[in-house]
Amino acid sequence: MRRIKLTSMGLGTSTVVWPLGQLSFVILLAFGGIITPSRAQSPSVVINEIMYHVRATEFKEDPSAEFVELHNVTDRAIDLTGWKFDSGLRISFREQTLDAGAYLVIAADLEAFKERHPKVNQVVGPFRGRLSNGGETLTLIDADERTIDSVSYADSGFWARKVSGKLKGYDDWAWHAPHDGEGHSLELIKASFTNEPGLAWAPSQEPGGTPGQPNSVRAENVAPLVTSVRHEPIIPTSSQQVQVFASVIDESANKLTASLRYRNDGERAFKSVPMALTEDGEWLGTLPATKDLSVVQFHIRFTDTDGAVRDFPELAKTQVKVPRRRTSNADRQAVCLYQVDDSFDETAARQPGAKPIYRLIAPKDEVQLIRDLVDISGSNRAYDSHIHATFISMDGLDTQLRYQVSARIRGHGSRSNFPPGLRVSFPSDDPWKGVTDINLNSQQTQSQALGAAIHQLAGFASAKSTPIHLRINGEDWTNEGLPQYGCYVHNEVFDSTYLEKHFPGESDGNFYRLVGNANLDDRGTSVSRYRTLYNKRNNASKDDYSDIIKLVQTLDQGNPGDDYLDQVREVIDLEQWARYIAMDALL
Repeated sequence: MRRIKLTSMGLGTSTVVWPLGQLSFVILLAFGGIITPSRAQSPSVVINEIMYHVRATEFKEDPSAEFVELHNVTDRAIDLTGWKFDSGLRISFREQTLDAGAYLVIAADLEAFKERHPKVNQVVGPFRGRLSNGGETLTLIDADERTIDSVSYADSGFWARKVSGKLKGYDDWAWHAPHDGEGHSLELIKASFTNEPGLAWAPSQEPGGTPGQPNSVRAENVAPLVTSVRHEPIIPTSSQQVQVFASVIDESANKLTASLRYRNDGERAFKSVPMALTEDGEWLGTLPATKDLSVVQFHIRFTDTDGAVRDFPELAKTQVKVPRRRTSNADRQAVCLYQVDDSFDETAARQPGAKPIYRLIAPKDEVQLIRDLVDISGSNRAYDSHIHATFISMDGLDTQLRYQVSARIRGHGSRSNFPPGLRVSFPSDDPWKGVTDINLNSQQTQSQALGAAIHQLAGFASAKSTPIHLRINGEDWTNEGLPQYGCYVHNEVFDSTYLEKHFPGESDGNFYRLVGNANLDDRGTSVSRYRTLYNKRNNASKDDYSDIIKLVQTLDQGNPGDDYLDQVREVIDLEQWARYIAMDALL
């Protein structure tokens, strides 16, 4: 039986879940010879091109345009019989040989691909599943179950550029990558080198990509590939120097030169100190101690023996057009940041059972932007400008650091309240504890935490709500009494990750958040009447609202017949709804 169940976000809000096996949805009521290869440093067959997020037309994407390309980088033919992809897309190869230097395209829809690319002969398909728009891992294994190649692509972090722009006239940050929904594919720059780091890839120069052909971005000399950066101590005092470590891959190995460039927040020019290669294979540079509460910005520059230069994070050199955002001429750079804090008590923060402390570190002008947007926000005035920040979390057991984080004001009726609720977003290739977004709510925090806990104890699925301390550039914005009692609450975000965690096997279904005047009334069959009020949290590219339309038409009958309750029970778990509503009313 297809029935909807309710779940909870905490006091004052609720969620509906409709388990349908492959179709489910959740509604937020808010309220030569042949060689046999093995896995090696340089695989014999590499994943060479990925078309994962096609351009949408009238709100809907055409998944038939998706494809993945393999490339044989050896000088001998390779027998692919029995090979398969076992993560991401799914397909097995039968009696397939890939000639030396040749390409093989795996198409989502074989006939549709041949219509688009009639000159490509080496193509197989269709594959099962869809390529994730946000990124996932594609793994190619051979007939003996050995991993031949694996790529974990993403749509932000090392796989994109963070660019400065304007949103409703105010400064904003956005990740930009032409391969992410703008009609271009993701191409490997040098197939014979490595395809694991995000910086080894680039958006195709040709719209639609270059399936079955040499990549349009191919190059013999690849700029050094930065794979990780960190600083220590994570929260320094004014008497401590700061060490910055970086890992990098390059064909010239230890023949690189590296410099660490830094400035205090508010300064325009970057100073520079050299970096040296350590015995552990990391590059190390040391920044001088600076005064208490200073925010320091830094980035790294590597140069190889052929003159190829890599800045990480990449600095803004030219204006980049971003959809719905106007570019800015200000010297705003998406670099790494840390803050000096003499008041930080590391011993207390690391005590088991200590209340989690989250820190957002951002340029002072961007922190002021948050305050300014709170002052002008209202029920009909929502400003979603993002600030650029570093995020640090400490929970007594674990300390985590994330650069290139974005944060914006969130909420519907509470945007004009200070301190504001915040949505914090992490690069998709470097999630925080398995998630790319968290909600930090600031209003009636005790009710949110208590309501979520009670719903969970009562057996209802509910977003986890954890009281935390939040420091923004070292400041605590909360009140000791109402409505914060000194705490924000960290609430789970309702998205596909939440679905997979709380409703395993139902992630293919639709997940809605109801906003504004969405009250489950029948608005007809036109999809346009539902898009803005029933906010899809997953599967948005399908633009399919047939399930929600069926629900409201079943519930909102002007003259229901004697079988009305039977009809309702066909689409919702009526008894579970009643229990949930009773619990919500008691609270």
